[in-house]
This record gives sequence, structure tokens and C-alpha cells, in this order.
Amino acid sequence: MSRTLPMYLASQAVRDDFDFGGMTSLDDVNLLLRYYQIYSSADPMDVDDATPPEMEFEKWLKQAQDRVTKLPNNEVERKAAVGDLEMKVELGLRKYVGYRTSVDEQGASDLWTDVIDAVVQRRARLQLSARDKAIAATAACYNAGFYLDRFNKEEIPYTSDLTHAGYCAEIAIVMGRTSPMILHVAQRYHQILAKADQIVDADVRPKFKADAAKQVHLWELLERRDKVMGRAKEEREAKERRRPNAYRCAREGCPMKATSQAGLKRCGGPCPDELKPSYCSKDCQNQDWKFHKKECKPGNSESLSAPAHAEGSDNTTTNDEKGVSSRAKKNRKKNEQKKRKKELRMDMSGSGIGMEIISHTMDANDMKELHAAVAGGVSQRGNGGSSLSQ
Repeated sequence: MSRTLPMYLASQAVRDDFDFGGMTSLDDVNLLLRYYQIYSSADPMDVDDATPPEMEFEKWLKQAQDRVTKLPNNEVERKAAVGDLEMKVELGLRKYVGYRTSVDEQGASDLWTDVIDAVVQRRARLQLSARDKAIAATAACYNAGFYLDRFNKEEIPYTSDLTHAGYCAEIAIVMGRTSPMILHVAQRYHQILAKADQIVDADVRPKFKADAAKQVHLWELLERRDKVMGRAKEEREAKERRRPNAYRCAREGCPMKATSQAGLKRCGGPCPDELKPSYCSKDCQNQDWKFHKKECKPGNSESLSAPAHAEGSDNTTTNDEKGVSSRAKKNRKKNEQKKRKKELRMDMSGSGIGMEIISHTMDANDMKELHAAVAGGVSQRGNGGSSLSQ
């Protein structure tokens, strides 16, 4: 665990009057963030919703604080000792992150496995309650994360760890749960399977593929999610094609993009609208000036103005939305539009990993710092050429 708060999180400094409770150091903050990261990875999610989650630093800390305050460690341990399955799951979480106890990742996994086995055995005898299913699903999500993390950390990873991660994710789905961790496992599992003939040892490859084929619900879920995200990407790219200069920083090499035209700032000079560039920051505009100045008068080039809304922009509403009169739904839509106006997107492919980062709260400089930090980490680790063993 990192001993200092990453700069791209620290830069989103919480309010001066934020109540840190008993936290007295960055170690305490990091620990609670780690705790939140794990338990939120098992939170139910709508697999058909392509809206990216928000980064809300204060909210994360507050939720984690409330949770551990409500359930002190001694109370969790006492209830877990007498067979409370929900408290066994929670005790495993605290052992896993080392919250006011020594870190014991294997011990945490053993607790989660006990809970899963107990519920599965109960399922064979009688109908499970919604609470039983929820407890088992949470334990399965946590355990899937444990095995996936172990697989990712090993210099020569074992395919059995990835198989176990997929098995746990499959159990969670059967118990009625879809969560960020389940999707994360599915995506990583699929990535390795696609390269299995090249990177998995020949003697374990048939079993690895056969075990993967058993995770039917996991692959159905991944296919469904891929379709949702594919449609969202097509819609976004179609919008960007209509006004390409409005959604991407014009400075060559800059990874920043915006979901809304208001996410970037347009040049305020007299350049033609079809050539008018947008920038994520003053620095990018200054760097790009040597290329843009031939289209723009020098006297006005330093001005950045907010973009005007064009036809078909983010403020248009569908026919279904026009028929909605509920104040709550209108307010929700208004809030969503505000967030999307601030939303910035960053292509991480130049950092060495193929993904896109989305944030409503980080500014362009923070996101570029994240890009540089990830690129540095990937460079230090290298690509690796080891094959995978059983």
C-alpha cells in the first residue's frame, strides 16, 4: 500500500472543515481509501448503464469512516466467532486491508471461502433468503479480487489463480450480483484467454480453457457489457465527428478529450468556426499557438471562451425526456448535465496501458499527472515475457 496520497488525489484536497475523525496521518487516509476501494468493488451495479462513476474523495472517506465507526473491530470479531456470516465477510475485509489489525490476505480469503461454502451447502438443502445471497455474493466478489490481485502480482502468474477468480465471480452472478469487481475479473480473464496459445504453458492450457468455458454467466455478462459500452462509444464518436474540434484538445500529443463541448475552452480569437480549436489548458494553447497563429489574429489569440451550444449538442432532449414532468427527474437530469459538462476524458494508450480515464472532478493538469505517473510505473515494470503456469 502506498504510504503517501497520490498527487492526483491529493490535488483534490478535501475542504478545510472536513471532519477527519480519528485520522491523523496520510497512512490513515490511505488505509480508509483502500478499505473503501475493496468494499465498493462488490457494490451492485447496473451493467446496462454506461455512465462512468464519479470520483468523490470526501464521500469515499465519509462512507468508510461511518462503516468502521458503526462496527468496531472487537464487535466484528465477536460476532464472526459465533458464526455470523456477514461479520465473517467484514472481518475478512479488515484483515485483507489491515484495518486496525495485521494484514492477512490469505486469512481473509479463507474466511470468505468459508462463507461461500456455508451458503452453497445451505442452498442444497433449502431455498436461500435474499440476505444469504447478498452475503455470499459479497464474499465471492472480495475473493475474486483476492485471486485476481494475486495473479497480477506474481512474476510468473499461476492460471489457477485466474480460474479461481472467475469461479468466484461466477458464484456472485448466480447469487444475483453484478459489481465492478466481477466485470474487472471478466475483462482480465478474457484478455488472458485471448492470448492463451501464446502465453499459457502447453501442459496446462487445455484445463485452463476448459475451466474458463464453465463460467457461462461471466461471459454472458461481459458480452452484454461490451455491447452497452460499444453503443455508448459509437454515440460519442458520432457526436465528436460532427464537431471534432470541440471535443479534443488541439495540442498535438495531448491525451485530453471532453464529453461535453463545455469541457474544453475554445480559442477566443477571430479564426473561422470550422477551424477554431479547443484546449484543455492555457499551457496547451500556448504550445499550439505556433501552428494555429496562421488562422488567428495574434491580438486575440490568448483569449479562451466557453463554447456556444450547437445543434445536436448535449443540451438536446429526446422525445421521451420531453414528456417527463417530474421535478425530481428534471433535477436529476440537470445535475447529470452539469457533471457531464465538467467531464474530461484521457486516452491512456500513450502511457503503456490501453484504457480511458474519465473524471468529473480532476482538472486537466491532475489527469496529465496521472498519465505520467502510470507511464512511469509501466516503464519500470516492463512488458514481461514470462509464460503462465498452473
